[in-house]
Amino acid sequence: MWYAKMYFSEKKEVFQFDSHGIKGVPSTYKELPFLESLLSFLEADCKELEPLLRRAFSRLDGAEAQSVRDFAAANPWLGEYALYRALKARFGQTAWFDWPDKDLLNHDPAALAAARQELAEDIAFHQAVQFWFFSQWKALKDHANGLGVRIIGDLPIYVSLDSADVWSERREFLLDKAGRPSRVAGVPPDYFSEEGQLWGNPLYDWAYHKKTGYAWWIQRVRHALGIYDLLRIDHFRGFDTYWAIPADSTTARTGKWENGPGMELFDALEAALGKLPIFADPVSTAKAEKLRPVLGKLHTLKPNRLEAELLSGVKITDDVSLHRAADALLKTGLHRVFISLGGDGVFAADRSGERVHLPVLPAEMVNTTGCGDAFMAAITWAYLAGTDLTGTAKAGLAASAIAMEGAETISPAMSGEALKLRAGL
Repeated sequence: MWYAKMYFSEKKEVFQFDSHGIKGVPSTYKELPFLESLLSFLEADCKELEPLLRRAFSRLDGAEAQSVRDFAAANPWLGEYALYRALKARFGQTAWFDWPDKDLLNHDPAALAAARQELAEDIAFHQAVQFWFFSQWKALKDHANGLGVRIIGDLPIYVSLDSADVWSERREFLLDKAGRPSRVAGVPPDYFSEEGQLWGNPLYDWAYHKKTGYAWWIQRVRHALGIYDLLRIDHFRGFDTYWAIPADSTTARTGKWENGPGMELFDALEAALGKLPIFADPVSTAKAEKLRPVLGKLHTLKPNRLEAELLSGVKITDDVSLHRAADALLKTGLHRVFISLGGDGVFAADRSGERVHLPVLPAEMVNTTGCGDAFMAAITWAYLAGTDLTGTAKAGLAASAIAMEGAETISPAMSGEALKLRAGL
């Protein structure tokens, strides 16, 4: 099952589509050529792909069928997911919390055992589809890695309410007895939205996660690290504090900040999975303060001058104090630090003792939105390529320059070759 959202920032409108249909598309947008083509493709995909997969499943031979069974045994999540998909089909793709069979809705063991027998073939089909996907994904990733391409995966902090995750692990989430959220996720009002953003995802019961040693999160991150080379967690700040909105609210204005798991989660992840290469951009001095307790868990930090002063305790007035600030940050356990100095370029330092201060690259200023994100993406890209500190800093500056010269937030001119050319790598 796939799921996506598309945002139109000018009018703050959003619609979503998944493998069972498309919802909330404003009529004016249906007339856009690119969107009309996209929607037609997705609707055709929904109707035509499953019959083809069913035909392929009917032709599974003994060896491949055994491979599917081996894959299912090696991936415990697959049993619950395949059963969930089979039950969704049985109930006409109704959301699990609206299923008429309350025993299945409530994940009753006896009801589940009966359903597994009754829907055995359908369950096996969904297991096969996942086997095919992950086999093809591994082949693609191996090929990309062989060409020197590393893949950065994106892991949303929250999951959908109507998902196998929530249905099978209700204790992990803040739900009532009927399986409905008591509070939901979002963000408060800001410059971009007077009402804030009401995402509607169920929130985690962090007290329960703590009791389990964060086992669900360890499993989730371990799986993601197994299919990607590097992992980006969206809305990372939600692990510190998160915006909790009453489930019956129609606006994010009514939410309030609540405490997340903080360092405990990352201590558990590190204990189970080893040292993780986490890259962080503080974004603001207010959020930089929240990073202080976890600096030692990060690999790379990209603060601006004010954020670096706050986190290091060193007032940056000249090159000497700049070095002192970087040294103080590295002593926390960081491997690399890139201090953005605006018009004065960037100062980079690492634990090996290398230091470099590079000027900004000449660029025509068209749009500065996205320059910081471009810098961060480029230094991550350079890290994956094994680039040294100086080359990594040059890549970041080159990405910022390319982003600045484009009218779009994400520049269509951005590419690995463009970065290398602009950075002189």
